[in-house]
Amino acid sequence: MSVSSAAVTEVTGGQSMILIVDDEAGVRESLRFLLDPHFRVQAVPSGEAALQVLLRETVDVILLDLTMPGIGGVETLARIREVDESVEVVIITGYGSYQSAVDALRLRAFDYITKPLDSTRVLSTVRRAEESRQQRSESPPGDRFEINTRQILELLDALAIERPPGFSDRFFVKLDYVRVLAQTLRDRIGGHPKTVADQLVQEVEALGRLMPANGADPARRVLDRIVARAGTLPAA
Repeated sequence: MSVSSAAVTEVTGGQSMILIVDDEAGVRESLRFLLDPHFRVQAVPSGEAALQVLLRETVDVILLDLTMPGIGGVETLARIREVDESVEVVIITGYGSYQSAVDALRLRAFDYITKPLDSTRVLSTVRRAEESRQQRSESPPGDRFEINTRQILELLDALAIERPPGFSDRFFVKLDYVRVLAQTLRDRIGGHPKTVADQLVQEVEALGRLMPANGADPARRVLDRIVARAGTLPAA
């Protein structure tokens, strides 16, 4: 998919690069207007366009709406982590509540901002995320096992938060169990990591069989990514 000049808005400002990903033009323009005096800013309407930007240049902070058409926020988040583990992601949510904060933490996001936008909170959140990104870049690479298991949990938590329509209650009950198993693997408890990883793969494959026949492709691709990561985990 090519990104037309109309689909990407770029303005040169400060040093750090901020990428806004939201399918609502009004939200993109409001955030761009607020951040432009302080950062370099790009604004795109889809996950596909965001990934093209991320593949061709370094991005420091991403403002990501989870509920978008196309590949959606969950799969976009998965692909972002594959490209750049240290980029900070701030979730854009349409409601302000305690649950918003909980969901953002479960997604391993840096923080969240809500619609309608509060300019003071947006700017302070992005500045803190920028500082965190700089600190991550200066830190030595992390343990590959820890990084992969954290990303597996991130993907599972994103599915639980998004709750794709048309999925049965049995799917989400099974998903809760798989998340607990992934936490066990991350914490290196409950048996040898290779054994737990193999069990996780089996349970994720069983989870896939509980998906509806139609409309489940984005979630299925997320599960495929989880299986791929679990299958390549080193014996920790």
